[in-house]
Amino acid sequence: MINLTNNSTKRIGKKMSPPWKHKEKHKHKHWKHKRNRKIRGNRLTEVPSGKRYKVLSVGTQFGPKRRLCHLGVLPGVDIIKKRSAPMRGPIEVVVKGSSLVIGRGLASKILVRAKDE
Repeated sequence: MINLTNNSTKRIGKKMSPPWKHKEKHKHKHWKHKRNRKIRGNRLTEVPSGKRYKVLSVGTQFGPKRRLCHLGVLPGVDIIKKRSAPMRGPIEVVVKGSSLVIGRGLASKILVRAKDE
């Protein structure tokens, strides 16, 4: 004789919602949904020198992102690109009155937008 009083038979009787209903149910925006959005901006390495820009995002791994955070390069901060060294060298910027030199690889991960003055 088969015992049908276990929990598996109780679950069969319940209505299960289909997996695509999950997105309709959760309209809030958590990090999984924000991961694939596109931010429109230019890389710091591609913009001309001598102008003021606003930092949109710092798209890099945790260690370099933390270093830039300690230097003051955060989203929403104004940044001035002073000059770019030749031969794909480092880039000199001014952040909050302090002059910084950032390597080209790290600077290419910083997305900026021209600041309207």
